[in-house]
Amino acid sequence: MNTTSIPTPSRVDKAHDRLETAVAKVEAALNERAPTVAADPDIEQTRAQNVTLREANEKVSQRLDAAIDRLKTVLEE
Repeated sequence: MNTTSIPTPSRVDKAHDRLETAVAKVEAALNERAPTVAADPDIEQTRAQNVTLREANEKVSQRLDAAIDRLKTVLEE
């Protein structure tokens, strides 16, 4: 009887294979999602609106801070 030793993958090899499989799945999921995001014409409009709203929020915040400071000054007098 001839006993030929068939090399079995080590734990590191198995872990490496699992990692490669997981990375491939993540890449596939990203590739599926990418065209959907790029094809959405509302994204740029939404981003521009977001910038506008952030700027307005900052202005309102500054005005409220100034009003609060004026009220504190008046109340201290």
